[in-house]
Amino acid sequence: MEHPPGFTVRTSLKNPTFPDWFVSAFFLSPDSIAEFYVYSFEGEGQAADIALDTKMEVIASQSEKEVKKPAKKIKWVTIRAKDGSYIRSYEDTKFKDSGRQVFGIKYRDQKAYEKYKADYLRFKTSYEIVSNIGE
Repeated sequence: MEHPPGFTVRTSLKNPTFPDWFVSAFFLSPDSIAEFYVYSFEGEGQAADIALDTKMEVIASQSEKEVKKPAKKIKWVTIRAKDGSYIRSYEDTKFKDSGRQVFGIKYRDQKAYEKYKADYLRFKTSYEIVSNIGE
């Protein structure tokens, strides 16, 4: 997975099958105003490290769609901090056969989002390219 230069990587959830590997990671921008997220696991699992904190956060919007080929369900969620300090958005894809992928971006405000939007889209694409090898 490629991430922009200068971003700090923080691994998060360990892979339950291979404990030396991780299934999720955060990527913090050099100015700390944006953070990218990825979760990918071939089995049944939850991206528990991005769960909604109802004391501090509220769901701003959510939608979902089912796709027939390949069979999957995609859910989009945007979460806002109650104090207005950040917004985070996720695209959560559950594959029918097995597996889950989640991509996300957390940002301080719209200006921060605009600054890192192109980097975030490249970040997501870099994973998709790698994950499709051998198909």
